[in-house]
Amino acid sequence: MTPQGFTHAEALTKSDTVEVHGHVPLATPVRTKPGSVNNPYEFYRRRFADMEVEVQATAADSSMATFRMESGAMVSWVVGLGGHGHYDGEVILGELGVIKGFGTRGGRALLQPAGQQDQTHEQLVAAAGDFELEPLAAYFFPEGIANDDVDWKLLALEYYEFGEAILHDRQIEVDGSEGLKDVAALYAIFESSRLGRTVSMAEVERASVYDYQAEIDAELDL
Repeated sequence: MTPQGFTHAEALTKSDTVEVHGHVPLATPVRTKPGSVNNPYEFYRRRFADMEVEVQATAADSSMATFRMESGAMVSWVVGLGGHGHYDGEVILGELGVIKGFGTRGGRALLQPAGQQDQTHEQLVAAAGDFELEPLAAYFFPEGIANDDVDWKLLALEYYEFGEAILHDRQIEVDGSEGLKDVAALYAIFESSRLGRTVSMAEVERASVYDYQAEIDAELDL
């Protein structure tokens, strides 16, 4: 979606979050251990084996929020780790079509252009013939699409980029300022819920709203 008054290029560059209104409830006060865990990693299987059968929850397990972006776009956020049922998905609704399923590790995207046939993830990659991954990413993902063992490959790429930045004084793709904004956007959901009002990102970034963060800092003796 291109907001009124912006060109497509301007809308893409004005992507910072401006304000957030959120609600963070505890939907399931008592958690019951499921009968089994479906995870290929030994660490998670061991952690599951050590879990108690039933625990009293002390932290929120759900969050709902609306983000207003600098471009004028609105983002709806719903994450529920309590209650019953399950659904995973992300959707971008725009004037010219819909993108579904982007952003998950090893997931696939689906482009649905208005009035045209759907385009699968594989078709989108094939259409970007002039795009090349950097050498290590191309080695891990030779088809340009996430495959098996995606988690450790992504971690390896992150460590490699970090090492290259230290050794050769290079700029990393996501720097500290961008990381701060990303974390602040999530904390804004909790700060908004505590205050019962919309909060601006400027308030969160400069710590003028700090009720939720203050408890964490106190626990860590910061």
